[in-house]
Amino acid sequence: MFNLTHLHLQWNKITRIEGLEKLVKLKKLYLGNNQISVVENLEALKYLEELHIEKQNKENGDSLCFDPRSMISIGASLRILNVSENKISDVSWARPLRRLEVLTAKKNLLEDVRSVADDLCTLVSLVDVNFTGNPMTKKHRYKEIIIARCGPLRVLDDVHIHNTSRIFLQSFDKVVRLRQLHEKNKLSLSRDGADEFLALNMLPGPRVRSALSISEFSNQKPKLTAVDASYTFMPRAFWRNRPEEIEKAPIPPMEPEGNFTQSTPIKGILKKPMPMKYI
Repeated sequence: MFNLTHLHLQWNKITRIEGLEKLVKLKKLYLGNNQISVVENLEALKYLEELHIEKQNKENGDSLCFDPRSMISIGASLRILNVSENKISDVSWARPLRRLEVLTAKKNLLEDVRSVADDLCTLVSLVDVNFTGNPMTKKHRYKEIIIARCGPLRVLDDVHIHNTSRIFLQSFDKVVRLRQLHEKNKLSLSRDGADEFLALNMLPGPRVRSALSISEFSNQKPKLTAVDASYTFMPRAFWRNRPEEIEKAPIPPMEPEGNFTQSTPIKGILKKPMPMKYI
């Protein structure tokens, strides 16, 4: 039993996963069509590569649950996972499966496309997923969202993804997300926005009444004014202490045009006009 690598336990009315602690070399485990409620007690299977646990609890309405300790333990080795027809409503439990390459989750209860895409985007080895039969497959832009968020994905619902389409959708999604982040972080030109601007930059001064004009309350001295909510504004009390501008040397007045005389020729100007043949 220590050297067992493949174990088939389908159609056995199994209600709980247990007794696998000594199968340390197990690579493929088939548990389809049983009555298992929780995926657990897999901490000893350090070399498990395939787990097929589809079609559980058909008689009752409970969905299949996953023990985080088991998911973390098999996350370093599991490559193929089949969880079809288990009434699963989210895939957040799959985040520890960092080496997962193929995920089959047909006929479940997955509805939120963006939530599923956010959970799967951390799986850097995932190349093939199948969500056929889930409610989210009927929603608008389902395939575009999944492809854009899952970078290494190559096959979606048994359909190969063209490389050009994948690159375009991922680039477009990146631009949209950056624009949304910019809009979220952009300060509005209002009283609250100006107050937040000064608070973030730890600028001294009174509470801002407007994004374009800043003034202190009348009972506080000295009063502060500024033309905009920028880094540089000076208290009016210090204006009188500014250094005076250095006096510039006076510019000699120009002679009027009528008194202009050509007593001596200026260097570079000919006395006589240039003949036409040289022009």
